[in-house]
Amino acid sequence: MKAAFIFPGTGSQYIGMGKKIYYDYSIARHTFEETSDFAQISIRDLCFEDKNNLLSDIRYSHLAVLTCGVATYRALVQEGIQPSVMAGLSLGSYCAIVAADVLSFWDTLEIVSYRSNLMKKYAIGKTVAVIGCPIEKINYIKEKAQKETGKILDIAVQNSKLQFLLAGDNSSIDKAIELLSKEEECKTFIPGVDNIAVHSRLMEMVSLLLDKKLLSKRMKNAKIPIILNSSAKETVLSDDISKELVKQCISTVFWYQTIENMINKGINIFVESGPGEILKRLNRYIKPGITYSTNNGKEDINMISKIMI
Repeated sequence: MKAAFIFPGTGSQYIGMGKKIYYDYSIARHTFEETSDFAQISIRDLCFEDKNNLLSDIRYSHLAVLTCGVATYRALVQEGIQPSVMAGLSLGSYCAIVAADVLSFWDTLEIVSYRSNLMKKYAIGKTVAVIGCPIEKINYIKEKAQKETGKILDIAVQNSKLQFLLAGDNSSIDKAIELLSKEEECKTFIPGVDNIAVHSRLMEMVSLLLDKKLLSKRMKNAKIPIILNSSAKETVLSDDISKELVKQCISTVFWYQTIENMINKGINIFVESGPGEILKRLNRYIKPGITYSTNNGKEDINMISKIMI
């Protein structure tokens, strides 16, 4: 069996995230402690209780999702489960670069914290998820909404052939929702993404400042190949990965193409390393039955180990 580890991003957070992996593995508890030392708050309390409603703020939720993804990866490797390739959805890319030893966990916490603060400051806008629309219809709606409002609207993520995330200015998103409501096959919903226009041209300043920040870090070539979000292509080169982290701010995330490319390379099992089952649900629309979550900690990891034999 050839396995790919895939890491979820923004939107996968929930109260209770990471609890099973935390109690089942000391290496996971150590990972939580590392983040707590960095952030000067208890990441354990944030993930398990969130009494102050901080998981709705990307400055905290991004650190929590990163921590759960890396903690789960370390537990998987401790149990002898090794990936042939990895990919992360948006924020999940940062889990992949830690797992591939491109950057240290501490340096990655610093980069992710810096990035989320930039997003809060500069990338003000909205997103809308669209289900049931083919790409031709999405492009038509996008262009029409932009023309009528004069504001930015971009395809932020392509999750499957019929599932997309649009991001842009508030008025262009509202116009897109209005236009989509007239299309019988198209359904829309507003994800809880903190009023940030992710993966759009409204992230231009984020990408410019992030580029400068990454230049201060010494990145290594990946020990395990990583599939890039903005091209769905595989690389191990640190220069490619650094450019990708900058480019993905303003580019579409091609998740559908990423999974298809891995399947074409012989991957026959996907392990979702991180909180929730959002990637398992997305992958159902691409190829069902080959993605396994790790929500139940050691129980799930033991099952994956048996499948891998």
